[in-house]
Amino acid sequence: MHQSRIQTAVCLLVVGFCLILAAACVQANQKREPAAAVPTPPPVGEVPWSSAFKSPRFLAVAQDGSVLVTYLSSRHLLVFDPAGNVVREVGPRGEGSGAFSSPAGVAIAPNGEIYVVDEAENRVHRLSAAVVAVGSWGSAGEGPGEFDRPVGVAVDAGGNVYVADSGNARVQKFTADGTFIEAWASDAIGGRQFADPRGIAADRAGHVYVTDFKRHRVQKITTSGALVDSLAPAGPAGGQFESPIGIATGLFGDVYIIDSLNRRVQRFNSGGDFLGTWGEEGSRLGDFRSPSGVAVGPSGDVYVSDLTNHRVDRFTREGDLRPAWGN
Repeated sequence: MHQSRIQTAVCLLVVGFCLILAAACVQANQKREPAAAVPTPPPVGEVPWSSAFKSPRFLAVAQDGSVLVTYLSSRHLLVFDPAGNVVREVGPRGEGSGAFSSPAGVAIAPNGEIYVVDEAENRVHRLSAAVVAVGSWGSAGEGPGEFDRPVGVAVDAGGNVYVADSGNARVQKFTADGTFIEAWASDAIGGRQFADPRGIAADRAGHVYVTDFKRHRVQKITTSGALVDSLAPAGPAGGQFESPIGIATGLFGDVYIIDSLNRRVQRFNSGGDFLGTWGEEGSRLGDFRSPSGVAVGPSGDVYVSDLTNHRVDRFTREGDLRPAWGN
């Protein structure tokens, strides 16, 4: 009897050990879903149009031909050389100066400094010409220097910074270091009318252009806030808009506007006269699916970012497609 009990206990120990070993093996062999990785920027000198860097949003072109692009998917600002190769990346996900959560509009000042709007953090980031964080300003709210989903940013010839404060339906003006100057809200007496300002650009003649996504129009305003002109017809014809977003001014006073829902670029002169349009819905080079940003380079070439086609196309000032850039 005693020997039988010993044998039974030994058998139980062996079975228990086998069960523990089997469970360990199952756990070791079980496939686990890997955690989502934060995309790493591509090495300098390599063309970066990989799946990690989809959805280019807004862009600006420096005097040396470098192109700065904000990305919706990776939450970075990438700097390209004129040939489309990465030379710098800024802004891993996060908070604080130089760290982006949702980078949107980007603008370059006459002295080379760079301003990037963070829509999610309600902030404006200021970078040096060497693409090093200098500072930032802004927080969520309705007061002076506060934002609600800011989208566009522009810098005039004097270095003043203009921010399209979309959620607050206004434009705010600051000094280069972020000191608040004034806010332009809607003027009920025949003046400015904002519902959803998103794109903003400044020309060399002292004017600021603002696109209004909801009201399907573009307004031309002096740097002191007075309305000069309004391009307001909604529709599909040339010179009409359906939710304009990005806007840029060119070397000869031309104004380029992303007519987003009509999937095209429209070109006007500084007097507001319609000059032409190009683009249609599609995925071929020169076609658009979700055009967003537009910028003009020092040679007059026009760069257009497309969120859904995941690329930047380059055109002449008249809209002829240049050889593929960054592809």
